[in-house]
Amino acid sequence: MILENDLPSVESIEYESIYKLRKLLYHISVSVPFKPNISKLAEIIQTNRNALMHYFKILEKAELIHQLLPMGRDAGVMRKAEKIYLQNTNVMYALAPGHCEIGQVRQCFLLNQLKNAHQVKAALYGDFLVNEKYILEVDGKNKTNRQIKNYQNAFLVKDQIEIGNRQTIPIWLFGMLY
Repeated sequence: MILENDLPSVESIEYESIYKLRKLLYHISVSVPFKPNISKLAEIIQTNRNALMHYFKILEKAELIHQLLPMGRDAGVMRKAEKIYLQNTNVMYALAPGHCEIGQVRQCFLLNQLKNAHQVKAALYGDFLVNEKYILEVDGKNKTNRQIKNYQNAFLVKDQIEIGNRQTIPIWLFGMLY
């Protein structure tokens, strides 16, 4: 609906571009979190780099994807995202039902909850850097803090736990942010 009905009413877009957007969205959905290789992706959807970057901008504006920038970079017109996530877990299951791994679902959920009120970027050590201050590493109940133990303001966000402690936060608590 968004691609075929909503976008043409607010964007000057041709049918061929909608087809390419659909192809791009599918390609992202089967490999979430998607680490974009702009040249290769432009070749796959048969377009050029500038058009592809514009397509990313359109999909983000339509709230179908989140572009996660690397830490230290601000949003710009021709920015390259570190990773691209689908907007929420429902979109993941709708577009790629056979490709939804639990780790991807966790990261997509957490990003969806945080982006509403916080600045989120890709972290060097961990999954997300929130408000340029907090490092979050997302995983299941058996994850250890080895990857982030040497960093201040670093937290494990774990699935399959009810209660957190010290630097461990249950993922379900982030559902209260929305």
